[in-house]
Amino acid sequence: MPEDRASAGPRTRWAAIVWGLLFAAIAIAALVTLLSAESRDAFAAWAFDLSPTTVTLYALFAVGALVLVAGLVGLLRRAQRSVQGRGQRREQRQAARS
Repeated sequence: MPEDRASAGPRTRWAAIVWGLLFAAIAIAALVTLLSAESRDAFAAWAFDLSPTTVTLYALFAVGALVLVAGLVGLLRRAQRSVQGRGQRREQRQAARS
């Protein structure tokens, strides 16, 4: 079985790609926010005007987004394994016919 995996080539690490894109988007948003004094002041004013309920809802939203990304990564991993499994089964059928 390890020979089949080696001959198929390296797997795409979807988790690394998706999480990397997420953290890159967060970094870009932070840089855009902190780039100018006006945007920093506007962000500070907005953040200090938030109520505790709003902060809680934003925190729940962030946790939900992380769970959504984790689910997406799981779906991508499952789809990748499914496609690889179909390819291996096809090769086994062809080898059995020969």
